[in-house]
Amino acid sequence: MSVEIHPTAIVAKGAELADGVSIGPYSIIGEHARIGARSKLLAHVMIEGHTRIGEDCTIRNFANLGGPPHHTAYKGDPNENPPTELINRRPEPGLGTRDHARRHRSGRRGHAGRQ
Repeated sequence: MSVEIHPTAIVAKGAELADGVSIGPYSIIGEHARIGARSKLLAHVMIEGHTRIGEDCTIRNFANLGGPPHHTAYKGDPNENPPTELINRRPEPGLGTRDHARRHRSGRRGHAGRQ
């Protein structure tokens, strides 16, 4: 089984793509992303940060996963954020194995908040 990457998609060198992964047009996959076997990312999907996606998942158009939080207390410290886990129904927000993210979904990293 091979990986399919649309010619307009951008996949960073450090990204890990398992067998059977399909990356759709205009999608951007960051260097720390890990995508499980047979998962499909449709058009205009952005995967940022240390994001892991399980096997057999479908990420629909315009989804953005693993980006920085929208909270005003976040000051841009990358060590402050836990990785976005999208595997096997773990307690953090995201996708499990054989799950689906609908279009325009946003899954952001958490942060420590105000001290």
